[in-house]
Amino acid sequence: MSKKKDIIVLGGGAAGLSVAAGGAAMGLDVTLIAPQPMGGDCLHHGCVPSKSILHASHMDQDWSDAKLHAADVVASIQHHDSQERFEGLGVQVINGKGWIEGRGKVRDSLGQLHDGRYVVLATGSRPRTHSMLSPLAAPKVLTTDDLWSQDLHGQVVILGGGAIALEMSEAFAGLGLRVTILARSEILAGYPPKLQELLRQVLRQQQVTLREHASLVSVDDQGAQLRLNLADGSQLHAHHVLQALGREHDLNDLGLGELGIGKEVSQNLRVGGCPWLYAAGDAAGQPYLTHAASHDAGVVLRNIVAPWPVAQRRKNLPRSIYMSSEITAIGNVQWPAPEGCAWLENSSNSDRALTEGRDAYAGLMLEKKSKRLQGAVLFFPGSSNMAPFLDEHMLKASPYTELAKPSYPYPSDGELVRGIVMAYQASTKLHEGNKRVLRLLARLPRLF
Repeated sequence: MSKKKDIIVLGGGAAGLSVAAGGAAMGLDVTLIAPQPMGGDCLHHGCVPSKSILHASHMDQDWSDAKLHAADVVASIQHHDSQERFEGLGVQVINGKGWIEGRGKVRDSLGQLHDGRYVVLATGSRPRTHSMLSPLAAPKVLTTDDLWSQDLHGQVVILGGGAIALEMSEAFAGLGLRVTILARSEILAGYPPKLQELLRQVLRQQQVTLREHASLVSVDDQGAQLRLNLADGSQLHAHHVLQALGREHDLNDLGLGELGIGKEVSQNLRVGGCPWLYAAGDAAGQPYLTHAASHDAGVVLRNIVAPWPVAQRRKNLPRSIYMSSEITAIGNVQWPAPEGCAWLENSSNSDRALTEGRDAYAGLMLEKKSKRLQGAVLFFPGSSNMAPFLDEHMLKASPYTELAKPSYPYPSDGELVRGIVMAYQASTKLHEGNKRVLRLLARLPRLF
């Protein structure tokens, strides 16, 4: 058995790398057990290739050109996540996977047993798949795990109505493919209806066919194409089907069950109530976001060095969908609003959107009694850049009127936020007694 380490990390994605780098920077002895190449889903299958393909689709390129661009971007980032860099940070890196054999005991793929004071599970997640499509393989049936290396042509059907479906429908359409989205409920279910209607308009403009409340019941492989049979009796033909049904994590095959350790993850990210075992990133459950993984790493490291767990996970982190007009959500965006809360929405388009011949949207959820911001949704180009501002406002529990104080450059879509606040203030009638005081103050003679 090797020398006892402070932390053993399983997994080389965003969470695992953040824990390893952060632990090493704090002077802790860290072993990272991860398959090669490191970087995880975000670098190789998710954020980086998808945004690269989206960019290429706006540059009059075809699918082959877009794939090359995505590969170049991944290669340019790979060194940052490489074994060489992490060994330079002082992290012991072991290629492969690991499983737990006891308190702080981890065996790697080569059979070597490692001993650590703490173990962090950062083993990621995988795409959800449709049972009807399980007998079929790429390139006919795809997930983001195998999409980027395939040659696509003709008709693509996307199963799902969330972030991946929206981003990839825009990318595929921009690259000259014919696209149909099959959503089991509404597009972007649970978001404000006004935003959903704007999305339907955008998809029509992109010549993307949207089928909402559509259920797949069976699939026939007809050689060159697949025939998709839907619950309403209709049929679709496709050369490729992309499954964009969300993600799921799995803590099986890590040895927890054999040791009688439960798989529940607490708010302080401990697993099964064990003081030596933590999970981070997708392995800890939703939200499956790269920046959530980085946040989790900070929670884990603070709890490891503190006398007792002091930090807790945040679940309502800002999240964005990177279409041409970005959809950014902060906090609770549930529609309809929960009891005691109300949605406020822009009543007219922004001047900036009018100059560019498009639509823009902003919605704020306020708690009625305290008038504190509980959530926000924005829909316009670059809206993700406003996320830190709104997130900080919510973390500080500032009065909603503070949102109107910054100076928003004109013309910008961000003015929608200020407009909503000003309109709500105007609708809240001042008491007549308050008005009399204000008139008196305005009419007092000035002495200087």
